[in-house]
Amino acid sequence: PEYFVYCRINGSTEETIAAIKKKYNEIEPDYPVDLVFVDDFVNANYQVENKAFASLQFGTLIIVLVSSIGIFSLSIYTSRRRMKEFGIRKVLGARVSQIMMLHVGHFLRLAVIANIIALPVAYWLMKEWLDGFAYRTELSVFVFIGVMGISFLLVIISGSYSAWKAGRMNPIDVIKIQ
Repeated sequence: PEYFVYCRINGSTEETIAAIKKKYNEIEPDYPVDLVFVDDFVNANYQVENKAFASLQFGTLIIVLVSSIGIFSLSIYTSRRRMKEFGIRKVLGARVSQIMMLHVGHFLRLAVIANIIALPVAYWLMKEWLDGFAYRTELSVFVFIGVMGISFLLVIISGSYSAWKAGRMNPIDVIKIQ
């Protein structure tokens, strides 16, 4: 019972298992056959990591959605506060694209600052986590460039709507003296 027999199967798995069971029962009829496939053994060991990875993916999706909604809300709030400024710029001849670039540029600067702070922290945390494994993979700079690109894209998409709406407004409705 304390010993293991490792077999590499070439060919039909069912026939080979049946032959192993038959031969084992001839040799040791008092002990039951307990077959474990290496794939199942390895998968059982990494089941906790697979669950943690699925939870991490779900959490990341929720975080991205909440942050996009936050950026969108902040963009709408900021465009409402700056509506008179945009109206004066329109009266002085600014195009919608210029107002959009002004508005979205503000949020892109915030995204650059956030990435400057967050990406080194993320690199350090990922490196610490990966150092705990026997077989490591190296962190690629392209992953962080991709994350930065996705964050900039989310900022542009979230801020563009309110910027476009602010650029298309009628300046007379906004600049009225109250």
